[in-house]
Amino acid sequence: MKSVIIDGSISGISGNMILGALIDLGGDKEKIINLGEYLKDTYDDLRDIKIEVKKISRKGINSTYVDIKLDEGHGERKPSELISIINKAIEDLNLSEKGSKFALEILNKILEAEKIVHGKESNEIHLHETGSFDTIIDIVGTIILCEQLNLFSDSRWYGLPLAVGGGKVNFSHGEVSVPAPATLEILKNANYKIFGGPVSYELATPTGVAILTTLIDKQVDYFPLVKVKKLGYGGGSFDFKEVPNVLRIVIGTIKDNNLDREIISVIETNVDDLTGEVLGNLITNMMNSGKIKDINVIPTITKKNRPGYIIKITANIQDEEFVVKKLIYESGSLGIRIFHTERIILKRKIVKKEVTINNSKFIIPIKVSWNSLGVINYKPEFENVKKIAEKLKLPVNIVLDKIIKNIDENDLI
Repeated sequence: MKSVIIDGSISGISGNMILGALIDLGGDKEKIINLGEYLKDTYDDLRDIKIEVKKISRKGINSTYVDIKLDEGHGERKPSELISIINKAIEDLNLSEKGSKFALEILNKILEAEKIVHGKESNEIHLHETGSFDTIIDIVGTIILCEQLNLFSDSRWYGLPLAVGGGKVNFSHGEVSVPAPATLEILKNANYKIFGGPVSYELATPTGVAILTTLIDKQVDYFPLVKVKKLGYGGGSFDFKEVPNVLRIVIGTIKDNNLDREIISVIETNVDDLTGEVLGNLITNMMNSGKIKDINVIPTITKKNRPGYIIKITANIQDEEFVVKKLIYESGSLGIRIFHTERIILKRKIVKKEVTINNSKFIIPIKVSWNSLGVINYKPEFENVKKIAEKLKLPVNIVLDKIIKNIDENDLI
């Protein structure tokens, strides 16, 4: 299974940087040049177009730069015009069903952001920067190259945190702070992680972030477990002094064992002054919060040579702040350690099954885990087993054995 990682943590992302990185990975530049010619031949208001693909160096990093120069009759269009152009390109260029869906979703993200920023209905908006044919080339060109590189098949896409730059930028409605309003709206809607800098310049464009947030399956803080096979660098327009102005796309492989991967937060602290009663109450309250995956209390010897405990909690990253505050409140700890790590988990679900024990029928939840080879493990929920045992006045181990004998493993997934 392929992993495709978009790394905009160096110098952000734009549409032509994405095209450059995909061409650097082996995409056919002629397909982008031909796309430009198709648009010129199809639309009279595109008077001329010149697309040049060349190798450039950005702070010593060899990258591919896609330079698009347009002579348009007018630079602004209504959303309905852009939708019509995309739909015609989808039909004329025979994009796949998946690629077509991506193209329309990318455009709709841009249009929705513009609608919110301007506070108008879509048909009342006149798009300026995002209304250019440049936007069409970026969107449709990305889909064409991804299909050529077979990146939509048997692939999982990841996105690293995005550098958005800083300072101010001039656009059709005046001067605004970076990131531009439409860019920030798209990132907000996608709940995407960003950071300012590393230069005082606009690094993330609306089209670039719309493509990024549409293609990826998952945001990650670090590279996932992967064997790197190919690297592609797309160069930006300016050669910054501080950092290489490049977008990096990495293609790697992972063995598909039907396993889920996720980045989780590991939160831990040392304590040496809690009684057993307080520690037990802490565990109960943390579990009852509904914000943690697991909690472990590990005996240790502290720096004062006193017996103590390491309290180790795993949680979703989005719940990290809540868990840290609650752990400090419950334990009185003066310091918390936080680690972000990848966790590999089996596919799993709860299946409810009817079982018959001593001529009585019961519905019991079964926790099932599996991978591509089939069921790996299944386990009746113990609290339910206990209730059945109490009702039938039987030992728990006998009830558990009878339940397992009632279950057909092949009927669990």
